[in-house]
Amino acid sequence: MDLLTANLIASILSLVAFAMIAVWYLAPALNRKPLTVALTTLLWFHAFRYVALQIFSAAAVGGLNATSGTLQTIAFGDLITAVLALISIAALRRGPGVARVLVWATAIIGTADLASATVAGISGHLIDTASNWSWFILAVYVPILWITAGMIFWQLLARRNAPLTSAAVTASKTP
Repeated sequence: MDLLTANLIASILSLVAFAMIAVWYLAPALNRKPLTVALTTLLWFHAFRYVALQIFSAAAVGGLNATSGTLQTIAFGDLITAVLALISIAALRRGPGVARVLVWATAIIGTADLASATVAGISGHLIDTASNWSWFILAVYVPILWITAGMIFWQLLARRNAPLTSAAVTASKTP
């Protein structure tokens, strides 16, 4: 089996498995929590998107064949989203203020970045040369990001009238 086929199969199976986990377990659990806690939980998945910076190492020593522009598109969009996710988590922890706007910005920018990186990766044939951590990120972590990005939008839209409270206070009151 070639690398492209293996990566596509792994990515699709990961997407299906994580969607099942999200629908059967994560969504019901989040619906029982205050919106602040639900959003914070989902944002944590995006807080580690800076792992995309490994793409520079993969290109330099790991055989990943990519242009400088493609590397920068993939790495810096994820880095910006990770920073926004951390800022959003901190804002949710402090109280409502600008937290909802920050979460929306994180969701929109993060999803746009996922789409942009997907297009860049496909057009640059990166999936054909991804190996080691790059392969793992593409096959496992990226599907998690797509699922949780969708869930952030779902929480923001479905619970748009729900109040945001300080996550620090909310977390101490929920079992």
